[in-house]
Amino acid sequence: MVKKATPADLGQIVRIIEDAKITMREMGIDQWQEGLPDTPLITADIKNGIGYVVRRGREVLGYAALVFDPDPVYDTLVGKFGAQGQPYATIRRVATCKHAKKCGIASMLFTYFEKICKKHGTKWLRIYTHADNVPMKNLCLKLGYQNVGVVDYKGAPRDTFEKKL
Repeated sequence: MVKKATPADLGQIVRIIEDAKITMREMGIDQWQEGLPDTPLITADIKNGIGYVVRRGREVLGYAALVFDPDPVYDTLVGKFGAQGQPYATIRRVATCKHAKKCGIASMLFTYFEKICKKHGTKWLRIYTHADNVPMKNLCLKLGYQNVGVVDYKGAPRDTFEKKL
């Protein structure tokens, strides 16, 4: 079940994020290797009401943030958005716990975010990820997101995906 993250979830979320950093490093992906996301960022997500978890009982299986504020990273796009000049939301910081990989946890978060966006009147949803993050890129394509180009995130290219809801 997807719910807003609470301060009580913080410890489990941070463990999931730290495990994801290790997994990406082992896969040769340098995404998240510079320190972020970290505890203060996740704490801010929770405080600002943009952090979400997938829970089974008391266990947190996955985490992601849904941001409705414009993201200046998208101003660097080499490509073309369908949502050019229109409001959009961004999915950030997607991570699932080790034993729940390939169990549809990230898909649950994406689907839930699409419902929130529709209720909010936002018709476009975006996400960017490291070019080598094949699992995330495959998930985006599987869920109907279009690869619209590449953005520059802190000097590193990120493949960018968008979906019209």
